[in-house]
Amino acid sequence: MSEEVKETENKINNPQENIVQNNEQTGKSVQENIANVVEQYSSFKNQVRDSSLKRDSANKKFKKNKEHGFSDFIVSVITLVFLLVLLCGAIAYIAKPEIDAESEKITKQISDAETTYFGTFGKFHYLNKVGYSNTLGINLAKSKYFTAFEVVPDEKKENCEIRLYGATDAFTMAYCYVKNFINNNF
Repeated sequence: MSEEVKETENKINNPQENIVQNNEQTGKSVQENIANVVEQYSSFKNQVRDSSLKRDSANKKFKKNKEHGFSDFIVSVITLVFLLVLLCGAIAYIAKPEIDAESEKITKQISDAETTYFGTFGKFHYLNKVGYSNTLGINLAKSKYFTAFEVVPDEKKENCEIRLYGATDAFTMAYCYVKNFINNNF
C-alpha cells in the first residue's frame, strides 16, 4: 500500500489522534475546533431543512396541479357540452324556416297522393314509417331534412295523419343542416 492510503486509513481508524494532530497543525484550541464543527453542523442542518422545505413545497404544488387537472377537465367538458347545446339551438333556429318549407312541401305531396288514392279506391293507403312508397310515388331519398314518413288513420278513421321523421328536434335539425352545408359546399 502507498503511504497516502495508510495515512488515510489511520485517520479513519483513530479519529481522536487525528483531531489532536489537526489542533497542533492549525494552532487552534479544541474549543475553537468544536465551535467550528458546531457551526458547520448547524449550517448543514439549515441546508437540509431548506431543501426538504423546497421538496415538500414542490410535492404540494404537484398534488395541487394533479387535483386541479381532473376538476379542470370536468369543467372543460361541461363547458363544451353547454356550448354545443347552445350552438345546436342556434343552428336549429337558423334552419327552421328551410326545414318547415321542406316539411310543408313533402306533406302536401303526400296529401295530394293520398287524396288521389282515396278518390280511386275509396280508402286511404296507410303506411308504416317508410322512406319510399311506390304506390304513392313519394321518395324521400333526395330530401335534405327528412328520412321517413308514415301515413296513419286518425282517431275517427275518416281521414289520415301524416308524420315525418328526420329533423324534428334541435339536435337532428343541427346535424342535418351542417351535413347539408358540408355536402353543398365541399
